[in-house]
Amino acid sequence: MAINFPTSPSLNDTYTTGGITWTWDGSTWKASSSFSETDPVYTASAAANVTNTKITNWDTSYGWGDHGTVGYLTSYTETDPAFNASAASTITGTQVTSWDTAYGWGDHGVAGYLTAEADTLDTVTGRGSSTTNSIAVGGLQLGTLSQLSNAFGNTNTLKFGGDMSMYHMQDGIHGTSNWIVVDEHNLYIGTKGEVSGSNLYTQLITIDVGNDAYTSNTAHVKLGYGAGGTKLETTSTGVTISGDLNLGSGDLTTTGKLYYSNNFADLTALNSVSAATYHGMFAHVHAEGHGYFGHAGGWTQLLDTGSSLSELADVATTAPSTSDVLTWDGSNWGPAAPTGGGGSSLQSRTTASASTPSIANDVSADIAISAAKTYALQKIQTSAAAWVTLYTDTTSRTNDASRTETTDPVSGSGVIAEVITTGAVTQKITPGTIGWNDDGTPSSNVYLKVVNKSGSTNPITVTLYYVQLEA
Repeated sequence: MAINFPTSPSLNDTYTTGGITWTWDGSTWKASSSFSETDPVYTASAAANVTNTKITNWDTSYGWGDHGTVGYLTSYTETDPAFNASAASTITGTQVTSWDTAYGWGDHGVAGYLTAEADTLDTVTGRGSSTTNSIAVGGLQLGTLSQLSNAFGNTNTLKFGGDMSMYHMQDGIHGTSNWIVVDEHNLYIGTKGEVSGSNLYTQLITIDVGNDAYTSNTAHVKLGYGAGGTKLETTSTGVTISGDLNLGSGDLTTTGKLYYSNNFADLTALNSVSAATYHGMFAHVHAEGHGYFGHAGGWTQLLDTGSSLSELADVATTAPSTSDVLTWDGSNWGPAAPTGGGGSSLQSRTTASASTPSIANDVSADIAISAAKTYALQKIQTSAAAWVTLYTDTTSRTNDASRTETTDPVSGSGVIAEVITTGAVTQKITPGTIGWNDDGTPSSNVYLKVVNKSGSTNPITVTLYYVQLEA
């Protein structure tokens, strides 16, 4: 900030402001040689660090001229092959700093570090003989039974013996949790809180190479689980499994035969098994005497030589009469008297019927009766008063829909016969009329138009009495 000095001072006059004393030397005010700057703006600026020495150096440097026009190198690539081939070319500043730090640690050669191992296994285990860490052993030998027995006092321990029998193991091993024993002929792996006597095989893997490890062909493996005894054992012919075998989603593949019993006592036992889980599974149900397979979430019966026709889904269970044959009614097969035929065989009279839905008086409904492709019509029966017309095809029926009750049909219009009844009666057709189906592919359908004449809303059932003339 500006200082307001006195005007017209005399030589050596002084003026104090802001803690600083100024002296007039005849031409300028000069500050005392020692003072403390207290202006916070100044002390926080870069100018506060400027000294007379720095100013002198800057003036000297300025006198050297503009270095930017001298042409000094601005970049450089080392091309000396001797330097590039030396180890020094890869030294970094970080390494130099680390080396300087290490040098500051002093001479390690006089620190008294070990130069040779003096410990033995005994002295090491004497300081502590247990660890939760994994230990890799290149070669380990325990020569006597006493060493083995003494070693079995701890859990999670690996023990090896030289010449031992099962009897020795039963006598000498107690309190073991997880253990492996190898003797002259066998490998035993066991896990149990208490191993002795008959409990020795609890949760045990046994690899038995026989009485002579070099000449015997009786080597086998046993896998056990808990008190359940041996679950898997290799034999001279294969593998024996006692219990369930769960393959998960895996496959069981063989080019040989698969012998198994998949027998269930009854359907209740089979239905307790999920057909959705075991899709495609085959099972025999003893009480039914049939085979079943899992499909679409259920168990489907398979037909066999003991099956009857009624066990088929689309065959009716109606009891047949002597000489009946299977006929198709458009939805199912069922027993019926034979019709049609050739040679000297004659057809018997038969009936066929169908019903309208419930319709009001003087209202018509179209129905079809499955009878024969060609037939001799003998009678028409109605369950209530009705006007019934028979046609060769549906087109003829549609074209005749507007004809009134008192108007006769036109010749060749596709009308086979018609009757008007006054109740639940049977109308004879005399003489008998030949009827036939005129579909593009002839069928056994007889097409009818039925008008309710009963005076009330009813379904009308129409029954045809006929003899089949065409197969």
